[in-house]
Amino acid sequence: MTLIRKAKPVWLVIAITAILSICTFLSITIARETGVASDFNVFWTAGNNFLHGNALYSGIGGACRFIYPPFAAFLFQVFALFPLQTAAAIFGIVNFILYFLALYLTRRVFSFYTKDTRRLNIALLFAALISFRYYWYHFHFIQLNIAVFVLCLAGILYYLKGKETAAAGLFVFAAFIKVYPVFFLIWIIIRGSVRTSVIITVFVLLFLFVPIVNRGFERGTADIKDYYTSFLQPFKDGRIEPQFHNHSLSSAIFKAFQPSNEGDGFDYRLFNVSIETTNYIYKASFLLLFGMMVFIIGRNRYRKQTATVYELSVVFLAMLLLCGITWEYHLVTMLFVYMSLITMNTGDMSKRCVYLRGFFLFCAGALALIGRDTVGDRLFHYFGGYNSLTILMLGLMLFFFFFDGFNKNPNRLAKQVSL
Repeated sequence: MTLIRKAKPVWLVIAITAILSICTFLSITIARETGVASDFNVFWTAGNNFLHGNALYSGIGGACRFIYPPFAAFLFQVFALFPLQTAAAIFGIVNFILYFLALYLTRRVFSFYTKDTRRLNIALLFAALISFRYYWYHFHFIQLNIAVFVLCLAGILYYLKGKETAAAGLFVFAAFIKVYPVFFLIWIIIRGSVRTSVIITVFVLLFLFVPIVNRGFERGTADIKDYYTSFLQPFKDGRIEPQFHNHSLSSAIFKAFQPSNEGDGFDYRLFNVSIETTNYIYKASFLLLFGMMVFIIGRNRYRKQTATVYELSVVFLAMLLLCGITWEYHLVTMLFVYMSLITMNTGDMSKRCVYLRGFFLFCAGALALIGRDTVGDRLFHYFGGYNSLTILMLGLMLFFFFFDGFNKNPNRLAKQVSL
């Protein structure tokens, strides 16, 4: 027994070393393919432009579509300290580390609701397996979404610990890297007090003024205006990006109701209606889903009920569905959603709900295996073009919304984790 206990740390060190070595090798391999046309070059170039006083949203140096807040470019300066491929390799390694941190933080959040560590570990394993394809896309394109997800998870964890100031700061930080975590700012504002709103305002002003102080008032305020006119305003005015690999609500509705203009040779239209009717359907659907999110948060707060994992999952799903752009590497947050699905308390569910849960798990597992290499290019386009992932997210949002509302004790997770 003594020998076994002494051997455990050695095997742990070996395992960590092996994992880090594999992650480093993969990061270097991916970084070698990183060029001017890559997503990472947009971040690297934005940091370089910030460092040298260039306009951030002009496309200077290859940042042809920089769509992130000026504060993000302020952070990206660290990339510009290295050559493009070196920076890509370093951040690739960071992304792998953040992945394991996301797993850890997800488990920590769920440990607030159940103390059964064995079953939590089993649930996390299954959730990680059926969501890993989204992380693999993320690693390949060297994106920022895992960092944003980690900040949101840390914010949730601090909120559950009663540390709202830290939680608010983390959510604002995440929203100033990529705008879509603004849904968690809405969540904590509804959940919090007037003091919470004041704290958020202070953090917002801080993250607004840091780039301005660094760039100078004239250039800094011009950056904010350019960010609004180049990215936020077009979506406010009705911009739609209906590519087959965009899984947002807006993209799904326009693919279903309007002819494809993507140029991939596929047409996903199911109904022949006018553009005005399509816009009406989208706006009504947006308001319905947004209203559901606000309702579930407000109702649980009114009842003085602790935030449930289903309420949090509704926010994560609304974040993915209601943003104008939801590429596959944005779906790293589905780890939390799938964890909520796997750990549901089936003892409090009707048979129909149990069967529906099983159906959702089957669909999640099936979609995790669908790719060009497994089903071919045509079926891969059809699964994306006909909105399979969007429909799954919509179904899960409705499922969690009604389960949270009608379950007598939604904070009590499953006594057993089953698939």
